Amino acid sequence: MKLDRWKAFYERTKKEKDLRFKISVASLVIVLLGGAILADANPFRLLVPGTLYPFPAYDSRDSVPIYAIQRESGKLIQVEVSVLMDGTARDRVYRLAAAVANPASGSVRNFKELVYDVPYPAFNLSVQKVWIEKGKLVLAVDGASLRHELQDRFKGEKLENMKEPAALLDSYFRCLTLTLAEANLQADQPIQFVSYSVNHEEALEEYRPFMKFSFDARYPVK
Repeated sequence: MKLDRWKAFYERTKKEKDLRFKISVASLVIVLLGGAILADANPFRLLVPGTLYPFPAYDSRDSVPIYAIQRESGKLIQVEVSVLMDGTARDRVYRLAAAVANPASGSVRNFKELVYDVPYPAFNLSVQKVWIEKGKLVLAVDGASLRHELQDRFKGEKLENMKEPAALLDSYFRCLTLTLAEANLQADQPIQFVSYSVNHEEALEEYRPFMKFSFDARYPVK
């Protein structure tokens, strides 16, 4: 009996165009609703090509070599990190300062082997202003900000002297200077010197006896 009904229905579909159209529309609606349920998406999005599944985000960052200190050996190493290098030359300096402070949350790939860099406080936040003029790159840093970052890092620790905090300052600014000296900042004129200007110098007095890096020197670019 059921087979006869299906046969009769099939014959109707061959003769009646309206019936075939209704069946096609109903099938399409079922497919759309089923796809929306499976994809957990608005069914209307299925009607727009390319909106159901997100496309991978384009990474506009460049692979840039920066300097870091290997945690295990204390050696100076060069590593590759992804940095957004658009904008002005000053923008690039700020971003590179941030990258040197924290290349990759502790781990970076040194070309052939995985190494671990020394994590720094947010020393890059102390860079208040950047001047680039006639081949000279000058970074104005705030000594009070550097002291705040060091005090926060060593909070609760009993230190015999300021040798360890000073070593962090030394290694960070050494790595930053080398990185900036070799970076393609795309300035109007090639950078010839990197130097620093320190505001609130008195904030660093307790660290200076143990520091090797000089904020007063002018570092030539090769």
